[in-house]
Order: sequence, then structure tokens, then C-alpha cells
Amino acid sequence: MKGALRIPYYSGYLLFFRVKIVSSNSNIIIFKTVMTLRFLLFFCIF
Repeated sequence: MKGALRIPYYSGYLLFFRVKIVSSNSNIIIFKTVMTLRFLLFFCIF
């Protein structure tokens, strides 16, 4: 169970840093962060 939850969390973490490095627009970074948190919550529910 822990291993299954760790995979989407890790991928979301990498996604966040990739967006933070590539995008210089803070609004896009905030938007992507919110979407990433939604993505993580979706996996935590299931």
C-alpha cells in the first residue's frame, strides 16, 4: 500500500520541479502545483 502511494507522489514531485525550472511565469507554476496536488489527492482517495 505504501509503495503504491509513493509512486504517484514521487512522479508529482518530479513534475513540480520540472515545471518550476522550465516555466518562469509564477502563475503557471501555481496552477501546475494546484493540479499536482489534485492529482495526488485523487490517488490518495483510491
